[in-house]
Amino acid sequence: MNFESTGSVAIDRQYDIEIYVPRILPGDGLDEQEYQYHVRVKGRSDGIGFFGTSSSKKVGDHQEIRSVLSLSPDGVLEWFLNLKRELAVPGDDYSFLVDFAHGLLAVFAADSSLFTNYGYAIQASEASLARLSVQVPPDAKRGHDGNLVLAELYVPCRGDAGSEG
Repeated sequence: MNFESTGSVAIDRQYDIEIYVPRILPGDGLDEQEYQYHVRVKGRSDGIGFFGTSSSKKVGDHQEIRSVLSLSPDGVLEWFLNLKRELAVPGDDYSFLVDFAHGLLAVFAADSSLFTNYGYAIQASEASLARLSVQVPPDAKRGHDGNLVLAELYVPCRGDAGSEG
């Protein structure tokens, strides 16, 4: 799979998948959000929702917002694995999840702001993957919390309004 960003949509032409910028709703906790993605597969509308957290801090003259989305609930991971089977995507399940996670983040690639840096990560727990018999490669990237990092995206701000460039 190879998702390309077209602004607010990520497209994989080989498998005819379009992922749209998610609707983001407040979650139960202070820093929790629900990400509701609209996904078109071969012209059929579908969707998937899952939770994540967001934090903000000042870095130099700019604000930085970091969002971590979690695919760990078994039902969420099962949705992706069922899609892999439906589309008959070759290769291992872990690689498919990594590729699709990159597509989920690609919709944010055009989200630049004048004064805010954005960082995104999609994670899954090894325990959730093990329950679904997903083999994790030994060199898989892990976050500081021990979760597996499936994809990351950093969108820097465009700079100061008064700067030349």
